[in-house]
Amino acid sequence: MKKVVGLILCVCILFFLCGCSAREAISSDKQEYIVASLGFDKKDSKYAMFLETIVVNTEDMNADKQNTVITGTGESIEEAYSQIISKITQPLSLGHNAVTVIGKSVDDEMLEEILNYCSENKELNIGSMLIFTESAEKLLECESLSSVAVGYDLMSMLEVWEEKTGQLMENRLYEAKSKTQKTLNVFSLPYTEVENEEFSLVGLSVFEDFGEICALNTEEMGLYSLI
Repeated sequence: MKKVVGLILCVCILFFLCGCSAREAISSDKQEYIVASLGFDKKDSKYAMFLETIVVNTEDMNADKQNTVITGTGESIEEAYSQIISKITQPLSLGHNAVTVIGKSVDDEMLEEILNYCSENKELNIGSMLIFTESAEKLLECESLSSVAVGYDLMSMLEVWEEKTGQLMENRLYEAKSKTQKTLNVFSLPYTEVENEEFSLVGLSVFEDFGEICALNTEEMGLYSLI
């Protein structure tokens, strides 16, 4: 009988020791993924989704920030996002998303789905900016220039442009979404080009019914804004 009791006590002690180790491992893991930007391309008729994330130490906010782009593909945006989620083990924060980057490969139907998804996702900032470019993947792989993430650099670039020129591009998510619901269904997005792993604003792309109908250079942007 004493042997049985002793065995039970040993098992209980081992159980509690393992429990403590597991709790300590969880409590010591203080990383969080903050999304700085989203990106979308079309690859093999599927959605290719890119999350530029900043890995922060929530226990020490002064610690060096790590920057990484996580990719997922799927027949739908939800499927692509689920693939991204399966690759990470820590909490993911979407509320700090600065820009959503749309690649030229995205077709009309996909663009409509992307705008619907972003505007209906309660975790995303409705005031985040939209940007059009040749390849979302290529743009988000650029090195950040003045901040911790390309997404925040892009946001700053557009804000500086608006302050410098006085031209309001009206490319916030809620602005683009509201224009798609009007009779003309016309909206515009700033076009950003990547060269030698550096990006720059080169013009404005105008959309009607979610399809690009014309591209304007920086000199023509002022006239379009006035009209």
